[in-house]
Amino acid sequence: MSRPSLRSLALGFFLSAVIVFSYTTFIYKAPVVDSSVKTEKKAETAEQTEEEKTYKKKYEELLAETEVNEKKDSSKENASKDSSQTEANKDSSVPVKKEEPKEEKPTKKEYTLVIEPGEPSSSAIQTLAEQGIIKNADEFTQFLSDNNYETLVRDGSYALNSEMTYEEIAKSITHQ
Repeated sequence: MSRPSLRSLALGFFLSAVIVFSYTTFIYKAPVVDSSVKTEKKAETAEQTEEEKTYKKKYEELLAETEVNEKKDSSKENASKDSSQTEANKDSSVPVKKEEPKEEKPTKKEYTLVIEPGEPSSSAIQTLAEQGIIKNADEFTQFLSDNNYETLVRDGSYALNSEMTYEEIAKSITHQ
């Protein structure tokens, strides 16, 4: 670019800046905002906050009540078991063995996995591990790699449960 054209460009920028400054300073008038509108919005926000506090308080009370009820139910069950065992011991001369605690079967956990477009499969696998659907994220990642599933994971929503095998989960999240 030649020197005269560069000077002309600079002069053009300077004149544009002067015109914009003059317009905003002398001609343009900013709209006046009514202060009553601002106070109404603040009042609405305060009301929402109070309403949210009320819901939060109700939720905490309900949660506490539920916990108390669960404790009462479990103590009643334990008391009835103990009383039935002592009655059985009184009635029979044969010593009664205490019931050993039975191993509970792991409960079936269900989870709807949502894989967003562009989300890495590692974050989805980590989520499955956190939700208890798979036992170990590293093992499942290795399974996907060994069986050539790792590049086939697709975005979408998948209903999964903890009783599914790695193969079933892999086929589900790869649409196969």
